[in-house]
Amino acid sequence: MNVKAIKMHGQGNDYIFLDLEDNHIQLSSINQLAIKLSDRHFGIGGDGLILIEKMPQKAIYYNARLKIYNSDGSEANTCGTALRCAAYYLYEKHSKTKINLHTLSGVKRCNIDQNSNRISVNMGKVIYEKAMTILVDGIKIKGYSVNIGNPHFVVFDIEQSLAQHFSHQNSDVAEIRDVLNIGMNTFSLKEAPKDFMKMIENHHAFPNKTNIMIITNCEVGDINIEHPPLLRGADKGLSSLNIKIWERGSGFTLACGSGACASAFMAFKLLKLSNNIKVFLPGGEVMVKILDDETCELSGNVNKVFETELKPELLNPT
Repeated sequence: MNVKAIKMHGQGNDYIFLDLEDNHIQLSSINQLAIKLSDRHFGIGGDGLILIEKMPQKAIYYNARLKIYNSDGSEANTCGTALRCAAYYLYEKHSKTKINLHTLSGVKRCNIDQNSNRISVNMGKVIYEKAMTILVDGIKIKGYSVNIGNPHFVVFDIEQSLAQHFSHQNSDVAEIRDVLNIGMNTFSLKEAPKDFMKMIENHHAFPNKTNIMIITNCEVGDINIEHPPLLRGADKGLSSLNIKIWERGSGFTLACGSGACASAFMAFKLLKLSNNIKVFLPGGEVMVKILDDETCELSGNVNKVFETELKPELLNPT
């Protein structure tokens, strides 16, 4: 029996979905299959592979299980983009606007707005673990360890540049504003090559590896470089962020839902932004709302690229 395959993306973060709700095909090596199908030259191409499996139904929410695999074959606990795409696919298939998706990091509740076709998902509680500085190839990288079902290392690029400047110049705090005004010839993580980002992802400080979110636009007011958090007192009217993304197991991607939440949460905490934050990603924009219980609601549109069917022999690579 052929398997239905759907390619979808949210803000350019694209995945291949296999609908296994009514197909009980045995997959001999899902990890190798994820690598094969995600290949952009010899496969369908995508940032990973998602399996949609049927579950018993109860209450008003439609229930399905998601198994999420990165393009390198590793399994992920959660993925905001995959959740939104899967929810929209199931909405079209079953005409259900309320959907529970079961992942390794728990049940994620999704809602579809039929008027705007925007999908919102409660990504769960954001856990801020600690501020930390790691040494990578002789360069100190300052960031914040955050977990939202999967690990993120959130870096404020302006803070990284300031840290490098003052560590090299041995400058005074009063010089910060001059530095901001005249510019800096310092290391900017947003310009870092793939090999350097890979070293951060695999740094020993992150036992399970990490995603890396680089916040590239910060309007900085008063800054305290002596004690974390370094960035405080920014314009309270600021309600948007730009981020660059490195995903664990996939590399640079155009969007990352959980990363958008992790970044928005840290900006909310450190910069005192509104709890409704528009996050600009390389591939588009999403909205993140930080609720009173410190869970994050992620919302945005998704797009279906195509649907097809795959023969069983193509799904068991040798």
